[in-house]
Amino acid sequence: MESDQLLVLTEKLINEFYGFGRIEGILALLEEPVVGFSCHCAKYIIGENAFSEFLKNEYAYVNPCRIIDEHFYEDNADEESITIRSELILHLNGSQILKYYYILFIYNIRRSCPAIKGIHIAEENDSVNRYFNNMHKTADSMYMPAGGEAAANDCVRNGHIIYTIGGRNEIRYYNDDFGSILGYSSSDKLNYMDELIYAENIEDIRREQRRQLQKDNTYQLRYRLKNRNGRPVSVIESGCCMTMEESSFVLNSVIIDIGPLKKINEHFLSSLLYDELTGIYNKETFYKKTRMVIAENSGISFEMMCVDIERFKVINEIFGEEIGNQLLRQIAECLRSTAVTPLVYGRLYADKFVLCYPAENDNRQRFMDILNKMAAAFRHNYKVILCFGVYAVSNRSINVSAMCDKANLALKKVKGRYFMTCGEYDETMHQRLIDEQGFINDMNKALTNREFLFYLQPKYELSTSRIIGAEALVRWLHPQKGFIEPNRFIPIFEENGFIFSLDKYIWEEVCKLLRRWLDEGRPIHPISVNISRVDLYSDELVGFLDELIKKYNIPARLLELELTESAYFNNPEQIVDITQKLQKMGFIILMDDFGSGYSSLNMLKDVNVNVLKVDLKFLQNTSQNNRSGRILNAVVYMAKCLELPIIIEGVETLQQSEFLQSIGCSWVQGYYYSRPIPVKDYEKLIDQMEYLPSAAELCPCTLPLQIEDFFDPNAKFNLLFNSITCGIGIYEFTKGNLRLLRANDSYFYIFKHSIKSFYALQDNVLDYVYEDDRMELLESIGKTCAENDVTHCHIRRYTSDGSLLHLLTHISCIVKENDYHIIYMALEEVSHQGSIYAEIQKIFDNIPAAFGIFELCDDELWARQVSRNFNKLTGYRKKAFMALTGGNMKNLLDEQNLDMLKKAILHAYEEKRTVILTEAFTTRTDKSIFITVSINAVKSNRETLLCYMYVHDGRSE
Repeated sequence: MESDQLLVLTEKLINEFYGFGRIEGILALLEEPVVGFSCHCAKYIIGENAFSEFLKNEYAYVNPCRIIDEHFYEDNADEESITIRSELILHLNGSQILKYYYILFIYNIRRSCPAIKGIHIAEENDSVNRYFNNMHKTADSMYMPAGGEAAANDCVRNGHIIYTIGGRNEIRYYNDDFGSILGYSSSDKLNYMDELIYAENIEDIRREQRRQLQKDNTYQLRYRLKNRNGRPVSVIESGCCMTMEESSFVLNSVIIDIGPLKKINEHFLSSLLYDELTGIYNKETFYKKTRMVIAENSGISFEMMCVDIERFKVINEIFGEEIGNQLLRQIAECLRSTAVTPLVYGRLYADKFVLCYPAENDNRQRFMDILNKMAAAFRHNYKVILCFGVYAVSNRSINVSAMCDKANLALKKVKGRYFMTCGEYDETMHQRLIDEQGFINDMNKALTNREFLFYLQPKYELSTSRIIGAEALVRWLHPQKGFIEPNRFIPIFEENGFIFSLDKYIWEEVCKLLRRWLDEGRPIHPISVNISRVDLYSDELVGFLDELIKKYNIPARLLELELTESAYFNNPEQIVDITQKLQKMGFIILMDDFGSGYSSLNMLKDVNVNVLKVDLKFLQNTSQNNRSGRILNAVVYMAKCLELPIIIEGVETLQQSEFLQSIGCSWVQGYYYSRPIPVKDYEKLIDQMEYLPSAAELCPCTLPLQIEDFFDPNAKFNLLFNSITCGIGIYEFTKGNLRLLRANDSYFYIFKHSIKSFYALQDNVLDYVYEDDRMELLESIGKTCAENDVTHCHIRRYTSDGSLLHLLTHISCIVKENDYHIIYMALEEVSHQGSIYAEIQKIFDNIPAAFGIFELCDDELWARQVSRNFNKLTGYRKKAFMALTGGNMKNLLDEQNLDMLKKAILHAYEEKRTVILTEAFTTRTDKSIFITVSINAVKSNRETLLCYMYVHDGRSE
């Protein structure tokens, strides 16, 4: 039933009820469970049985009454219901006042005929009711005293007037309040009533007035007077006939100015019609206006466009809600300023706008250009991205809300795809929507009937093709539709929240399988299960997983948990907290789809995951395959540096497998090795293979390094060894002699040596190290061999053509047997630092004083850089100074002097001032130096103290 018909029906029901107390028509249309409310009983009535008594009590409260004025209009509508609002002015005979009521009739329109599912009756508050108080209409109240005892309150003005109708329609009396309503002062003279009526058919007004007077000697009229400036003033006139004079009636009337009430009503209507924030149509009004425009312009083809702001929530979070509101208002202003007709536009909700326009003159592109230009002008150093979805209106008979749904479906196609900003609806989307609703209708029943099951996709060690574990992937075996792929139903279940129930079911099924394998004595490989983004919002997650492994008595490490990296962006703090709790319980955490989100490095910094998973597919949408390969190589290298196992999934070809092996990947997953398979097929694969630890167990930091791999031409290490871009050398170190055993390609490239010539020399590698740096290198090697730890140092080393390179050296010990060691060194060229070092040294040497930079580290004082005059003051040349000390000041000063100097450095740092010492310093060679030292100290980013010392001959003091 159309809303116009419901308006007529509601008017009939209300007039029968308030006019005669008839309730049969209302009761016949009630639909269980019907709900009723009235301000007079202040509680809800539920059910048809209570409704009859409810309506009788309501009528008894107002009876006897008469309807003075009434208005009906559609208040709200959707696909299932329509609400009709009635506004009534009732004259209550018992109290001699007027009351203002609004009544809501809520209809269910899904049935063939409308049914009432709710009635809400409310009396307007006192400030509105006072508009109508003291309006006397009975014969007993013919006269009102001069001056008008019905004084106006703060909000409402009313006045008293006595005048005639018939003849000259003279005004015989009026009070000052009546004159003030029309803007006249007490000195002004008003003579004839008809001169005050605003441009309307006076005869119609008088005819209605006479009709009412003839009936019961009273009347009630609503019309407009005109004020002193000629503007209309809406009034209600309520009066009675005092007497008859020949052919004229002498009327005693009260005139009330209902302008304030109209303003309140207009504001109320505005809030019903317009969006409060932007001032453009709200959703319901947009639907109505669009329906009218499309119906009135049958010869025009229309398009429906939905507009959405990408990641609008982020704008509110970063800049504040007011800036977000400003952006919404700017969009509304853009739509207002567009010269396209006919055009309807509105705000549906949040950041979603919708407009209907003629599909001609390239209007679609015009709107996109205008709105994108506005978005580009956002003045907060943030790129605002708008998404558009368009439905070309091909079926004009469907509801406007359905048209908007189609445009919104098209918009969803482009959300998150920045290279594509506008999507267009096609019928496949509609079919997909039908399928989605079918999935939603069937999901709970499917879970109860155990229609969901999981397949296992094995994970392999790349070099041996042996299984190290598997991932559980859900499947839906529908009794009518057969196998349904997860990409069809998982996004739907994530959106409606059902995914958590499904995930809990799959997790428990996996635990049952692990328990069975343990009971059967099978070799156990971990199974990883997926944790949805929606799951992370549940307070039950951690507790449920804890109870699950206890219930089936399985080690937590066997149930590995895969978190999607994109979930970190949505909820980083919760991800960190949940990960820590689960790891403390023993669970292994895998970060799935690493690199495909927006926050990879932040995630890696904050979340202490156990394993990374990288999908090859995120690199396939580029024509620069070499660049993709380098990115993947860098990711693998970074994971190794962080001592994180990494699994590459999505491996589908032999070429991909070979490339992954060449860059040092160890574990893979993908169709090239195995598709997801039923549990029984997986068990057969396991039975054919020997046990291999999982990826999490094979963390690089726990793997013993086999020296044979460095010299085995068939070892998988060789591919990685020669692909590393920094220089790598394997050395034999014994009795102070360092000899190269093997190096990678980058090593020979850095030092400009040919492999053949370099190995032929078999020289001591120390001979190629800059003389002043040899001691530092030897000390680092010694520390590595003694403490079995990685050490780092900066050295300078000559190339084959005599150039001097600055290198950052990382040293580790592979084999240690008595005085014989095999050393692994990684060399990174930092020549730009050498240039800086040389420039600083020139500056230092030109300072006309002894100056030096020293570092206090682990109670050792090191000379990092000193000037030429510093060497002169100590009596040693630079070469001799470095040979004597190796940079460590304990090799220059005696213990007492060194301790005094360290204390002065600490004192200078703690008090943030210059500390001056004038002392006789004795060197290790018993040479005495009487000097004055000015010391300043700051903390470095390595938490050591950097000391700046100015030294001069103390004998001049």
